[in-house]
Amino acid sequence: PLPALPADPPRTARPHRRRFASGRVILALMLREMSTRYGRTPGGYVWALLEPLGAVLILSIGFSLLVRSPPLGTSFVLFYATGMMPFDLFQKVSNTTARSLRFSRPLLSYPAVSWIDAVLARFLLTTLTSMTVSYILLTAIIMLSDTHSVIDIWPILTSMSLAALLGLGVGSVNAVLAGFYP
Repeated sequence: PLPALPADPPRTARPHRRRFASGRVILALMLREMSTRYGRTPGGYVWALLEPLGAVLILSIGFSLLVRSPPLGTSFVLFYATGMMPFDLFQKVSNTTARSLRFSRPLLSYPAVSWIDAVLARFLLTTLTSMTVSYILLTAIIMLSDTHSVIDIWPILTSMSLAALLGLGVGSVNAVLAGFYP
């Protein structure tokens, strides 16, 4: 005969697990990050839009004075925007991910908050913000300039996603190294 299995413990003795606890923590950390990064100044999200626009315009004006036409296409603004936006996404994701553990250190003492929640919250917020800014800027550039460009969305999304994932990888390695060697 088979040995008897132990009886299940009473229902009240089981630890209570919340559903989607990690998702709620990540959302709460994203809201905290939004309020600290973009909510302190009156033009928080406006600055997120104006900073890359200014960089693209300065590059476009500077190189249009030196060179007659861009290396590819007919619009300096579109040429530099398509190169600047994925690089800006990579750089911002890498920097914010690298500083995520230091930024969320007071919250990591709570049992519900893990280090991966802090990293993912900053990664998601930065990626969503940069992708939205890129969409707005590239749409405005295409609508305002006469480029006759054919838009294929999948290669654009692939390149932006890969830039974000590369930034996550580099930022995570830098976060670990900063933890070992402050």
